[in-house]
This record gives sequence, structure tokens and C-alpha cells, in this order.
Amino acid sequence: MDRSMIAEITSHFQALSSVVPLHAIRTDVDYEKAVAALNRLLDAGAANENHSLADLVNTLGLLIGEYDDAHYPAQEVSPLARPQFLNSMSKK
Repeated sequence: MDRSMIAEITSHFQALSSVVPLHAIRTDVDYEKAVAALNRLLDAGAANENHSLADLVNTLGLLIGEYDDAHYPAQEVSPLARPQFLNSMSKK
């Protein structure tokens, strides 16, 4: 790749990254920005796999999922306690 191509890619990446965080989510602020960006994309119809931004939605979802897994691990709930657990979650 020549320098002008690198400069063009860099320019586009910086512009896109100012709106949609395209990096590992490291902080709660990054997380909130990523979730807000994902919600805006979904509201714009990008959840449809044929949408031109569907891959961006997928990538952002993966980044958010990695942060969720690291910071909000799922609680183990026995099958017998599951209905009570789900009921308590719906009241929050």
C-alpha cells in the first residue's frame, strides 16, 4: 500500500471512529458510547443482514459482548430457581 492510500484509510478510519468506537472497549465511558452508537445503527435499520452497515453492527456487537463478558459475568442459576430469578430481574 502506498502512502496516499494509507493516508486515505487513516482519514476515513478517524472520521468513522469519531462516531462509532472501533477499538477494544476499556472503560465504562467507552462502553456507553459503543452501546449508544449500536442503538443508533439498529434504529437506522442496520440489524438487517442485507443493510450496508450490518458488518459494522456485528463488529460493534462483538466489542460490546467482550466487555460485557469481562465485566458483567452471567450468574449461574439452577433450573429450579430460574423462574424466581427471571421474575426478580423483570422488577429491576
